[in-house]
Amino acid sequence: MHTHKKSIEELINIYDVKMRNGKVYKERKKIPGIKKNLSFHRENTHIIKRIFCLIKRPINLLLISASVALGVLYFFENEEKNHPAVLTITLIIVFLNICTELYYELKFFYKFKENVHVPTCKVLVGDKFETISTEDLVEGDVIKLCKSDVVGADGVIIQLEELKVDNSNISGSAEVIKKSLEPKSDDLLKAENVVLKGNIVISGTAIAIIFAVGRDTIEFINSKNEFIKKKKAGPITKEFDLFFQGLFIIATFISVILLAISFATGHELVYIFEVIIALYIGILPEGIPTTIDLIDYQAIRKLNDLGILITEKSTIENLSVLDHLILNKAGVITVKELFCEKIYDGTEIINVESVFFEDNEVEYKKLLNIGFICRRISDDYKNKIEMDHLNNDIILDAIKIFSYICQEISIKKSLNFNFNINQNVKFILSDDKYYTNCTHFYFNGKKKRINDKERKKLMIARKGLINYGTNVVCICQKTGDDLIFVCFLSFINLAKTCTRIVTDVIRATGINITMLTKDKSFYIKELSTQHLKIRNILRYENFDNLDDHIKRMFYENNFTLMGIDYKQKYKILKDLIGLNKITAVIANQTNEAPSLYLADVGVCTFEAPEACKESAAIIFKSYEDFIYCLEEGRLYLINLQKSVKYILMHITPQIIPLLLTVVLGIPLPISPILLVFADLFIEIFPSIFFAYEPPERDVITLQQKEYLVINEYDDSIFIVRTLKKFFKLIKSDVGLFSKSVLCWSLIEAGTLSTIGCLLGFFFALKRKNIPFDLFFFSSVDYFKPNGKDYITSSGELIDVEDQLEALYTGQSTYFLGYIINQFANMICCRRKYDFFFDKFFNNYLILISSLVGLSLTILINYLSFLETIFIIRRPSLVALIFPLTSAVLILLLDTFKKINF
Repeated sequence: MHTHKKSIEELINIYDVKMRNGKVYKERKKIPGIKKNLSFHRENTHIIKRIFCLIKRPINLLLISASVALGVLYFFENEEKNHPAVLTITLIIVFLNICTELYYELKFFYKFKENVHVPTCKVLVGDKFETISTEDLVEGDVIKLCKSDVVGADGVIIQLEELKVDNSNISGSAEVIKKSLEPKSDDLLKAENVVLKGNIVISGTAIAIIFAVGRDTIEFINSKNEFIKKKKAGPITKEFDLFFQGLFIIATFISVILLAISFATGHELVYIFEVIIALYIGILPEGIPTTIDLIDYQAIRKLNDLGILITEKSTIENLSVLDHLILNKAGVITVKELFCEKIYDGTEIINVESVFFEDNEVEYKKLLNIGFICRRISDDYKNKIEMDHLNNDIILDAIKIFSYICQEISIKKSLNFNFNINQNVKFILSDDKYYTNCTHFYFNGKKKRINDKERKKLMIARKGLINYGTNVVCICQKTGDDLIFVCFLSFINLAKTCTRIVTDVIRATGINITMLTKDKSFYIKELSTQHLKIRNILRYENFDNLDDHIKRMFYENNFTLMGIDYKQKYKILKDLIGLNKITAVIANQTNEAPSLYLADVGVCTFEAPEACKESAAIIFKSYEDFIYCLEEGRLYLINLQKSVKYILMHITPQIIPLLLTVVLGIPLPISPILLVFADLFIEIFPSIFFAYEPPERDVITLQQKEYLVINEYDDSIFIVRTLKKFFKLIKSDVGLFSKSVLCWSLIEAGTLSTIGCLLGFFFALKRKNIPFDLFFFSSVDYFKPNGKDYITSSGELIDVEDQLEALYTGQSTYFLGYIINQFANMICCRRKYDFFFDKFFNNYLILISSLVGLSLTILINYLSFLETIFIIRRPSLVALIFPLTSAVLILLLDTFKKINF
């Protein structure tokens, strides 16, 4: 890392740069396979890789294996002639499911790529500078820097002209450095002939050779922490994984029992495996992973439409159960929002931000004079000022903070206020044309009468500030009959500066707020108590000396720590994550990029350095946008719970018939291929469109229940450990798989649906002249292609073909009845608090998708060429009276429960 100490001639030779006729010349070639100039690399969006990632999911591997096994079983059983079609249609359904998810996933990634702002730079190609993305910079590139440019990678300067850069992204505080061609220091951080990634050019121009990109840059090395780890899965995905593992173990346990019973009762091996495959398909909720992802993408799309950029899919999951927020002062209230961007004092417009960077004593004093007036206003506003057409609280907060900053500058620069004001002076603040009534203004510290020319200058200055996109406040001084113009203050986005309101909303959700800042000024106490309403304020050195149990008390509440650096902030974040807190971090400084990367939800603004934007999960315009994120997260969790409640209802009507088939020997009421078709095709689209359900209550002000934390158990056996966590999950009152959800899906609606469909199935058999004797303990010898003929007590022969015809009719009746009951369940699950008929057509997409699924079910039952593929016959319409009755009972039960609620 001593490249900066080499001479310009050595650098030119090392990086193959040539000088021709006084011009720099370099042939730039693209290097295949070169890594992007990124500190935190984004996820790969290659289509083939994404397909394999989706296929490798346990649930998809299981389904594909089940479909292959099902095709093989049908082949050996000789149940129908067109066995390849059975396997093909099952695989098509599985891959349609994967392709749907892939479409939304790629749409999300490309939307991100389309919206994210990738900075550009000018790179030498031949003898001309061309504009490229900074992500494409490589070592040896020659870049040109001009005023306002952001340096894209670390480089050594080989030519310059009065170059000054803002080094705050490295130092952490406002720092303007004048550059030269000589290193003047062995330390790369202090070398004056080096520009570092993230530096901003304040003035001048330069040409530099890139010597470090990506994770080799000082910006990353300076902020790197050895504990940076890969992002973990979202809490909702982890909850489902646990639920899936528990159900899989239970399904395996049931399968072993059914296998033993089947062998004992004389069932054929092929038939036994068909039932076991059906058991796994029925008991495992295959549609939930896809539903979680697709509802995720719908929530992300809504936020993107609001100008809020989401960079990670798991972000919405984390927002839905967020319980702690860490703020950085700059991440909450930016300079541009809380004090003026520009000041007009009657003679010239002063750019406040540039005054901070330039050592111009005259402009400093002008700024401090205004700051002194603002301090007088903020201290004595009750008796000393009048406000006209203004939002008093916002204006006074802005003026107060501006005056504090000016006061700190005066101490730092050893400058004194010299603007004398009579103690009896009264001030007037206005956003109207009050300034037109002013009779005097100050010129070089003395009063001067305003003539027509000066008044015209005031009008032009005010108009210019307004056109710049600001809210202009006029400060006037009233002494006797004179009204003296003092200045115009221009505030950027003043109407959006609503920190108190945003904080109140966040606090109302039950989220704890922690502010961490290196400042120790009185201004921080004001910001903490007045804006964030945090009373627990202490210095980090005092906090660090506290016992662990006392620290934990702080972590469970709102608090502010002053005098804390970025490494200590990282430690606080680790402590919170170690306590299983779902934590968000809002920060805008480069050295906090590791914290943004580690946090469950890292948040920065669009003005943040590139390292922050690369590592953040959310990029927004301002602090108040966080409310939209929280609202969408809460709504996501509510709607996903409704969707899960809808999907899980299929377990009972799909599993109970299989158990009855093995234990009581009834004919198989529903075939495995119909289970796959129902779970992955008919149900999946209504479950996705739950994402469009409008909120029934004000979701943002509902207190968030404490998220269920599943602690690790000490058992060495994986199955025992998993089952303990699984049973803790389903006994809980919170989460996707809470007791209320499972009670409705598996017991209440599930049982009613099962009874109605079974009665319809048996009635359909009866309509096909199947005697009651064959309803039970008949599956071993009858209702299969190689089964036996049956002779009734009256001597009537029911051959194998008649038995299969009756069975397929009964199965199609059961299948159609189940879909009808699932439609009724969908209508109930749409509303958690309101009756199902309230705002019934608000979400027409879910109604249309459900009706389309019901129509497809009817269609496959009545199209003759599909009979072979799905192994069904036309259902008994009379028998459908039973599942229709159970569907009505489901609606009545839901209504009754909500009346009592």
